[in-house]
Amino acid sequence: MILALPASALDATFRVDPSRAGFNASVQVEESNEFFFWDFGPLGERIPKKVDHVSLSGNCTNCSYGFAEDYHITFPEGNYTVHYASGLSDNHLSAYFSEPYNITVLLPPGLDVRSPLLGGMNPATARVTEEGGSLAVTWNQTRAVEVRFYDGGQETLLYLFGTIWLSAVVVALVPFLLVHRRKQDGS
Repeated sequence: MILALPASALDATFRVDPSRAGFNASVQVEESNEFFFWDFGPLGERIPKKVDHVSLSGNCTNCSYGFAEDYHITFPEGNYTVHYASGLSDNHLSAYFSEPYNITVLLPPGLDVRSPLLGGMNPATARVTEEGGSLAVTWNQTRAVEVRFYDGGQETLLYLFGTIWLSAVVVALVPFLLVHRRKQDGS
């Protein structure tokens, strides 16, 4: 979960690693001189987010920044793109911003979000496109997104469990229906 304050981003892109252990992010900011990395707790409280590999790019030859705190960078006022990496837990990625952003979450081949039993996207207005096995989940002008993704193994287990459950129902239901029919025919 990420929050950019008071930076106003135009676009934010989150690229999930094939290992599912983390993601790389690129967030555009305009007319800003600072960027915060936040997680949110269960009650909505801000919690500093651990990030790695922070860099800044823009119309500068050597874009410099400094850490005011572990979760807060400062730089000369301007328009930039903040790049960083962070970890994921439980195949879940969330991002929160103070202003509406165009947000894209890129999933590598083998990961999916489209089964409502295993995955999910919030807000549900996301557009999902597939290219070469990879998925892009895109929202326009939103302040917060959540993505819960899964792999093919989890989908296979869901189908296996469903098949076993359905087979058990049929095995239990068929004898009951046959006995019930005999009772009706015998009456």
